Amino acid sequence: MKIQNLIKTGFLAGLIAALLNVTIFFISTFIGSISKNVLLPDGNPLSIAPVVMSTFLSGLVASLVLFALSKFSKNSIKTFSIIGFVFLVVSMAGPFGTPNLPIGMRITLALMHLVAGLVIIYFLTKKSNATNEI
Repeated sequence: MKIQNLIKTGFLAGLIAALLNVTIFFISTFIGSISKNVLLPDGNPLSIAPVVMSTFLSGLVASLVLFALSKFSKNSIKTFSIIGFVFLVVSMAGPFGTPNLPIGMRITLALMHLVAGLVIIYFLTKKSNATNEI
């Protein structure tokens, strides 16, 4: 696999996932499931900047992970998919393990995690398979 292609794909996946999560953020803020009155463990309310940055960076990091796997694994796409889904399940500890969050906010955060993970996994695995770079 070519690192340049994977980074481009990771960039695109992170961008699309971030845009979807921004949409979820604004809808959730509008309907009241995200409130500025609810503080996260760092003492700040959830804002758009960490949502965008964490989603976008996840796409880039995932592309680097897939690149590394392509160098050490015969079936890097399958291995990446498994690791990605395991990481996605583990990431649910954030929304559901953070104390004192209202259920609406937990569901919204879990939905954002799912969107980010599924979009990134989909783009990186499908794009890599389609271009036969393995």
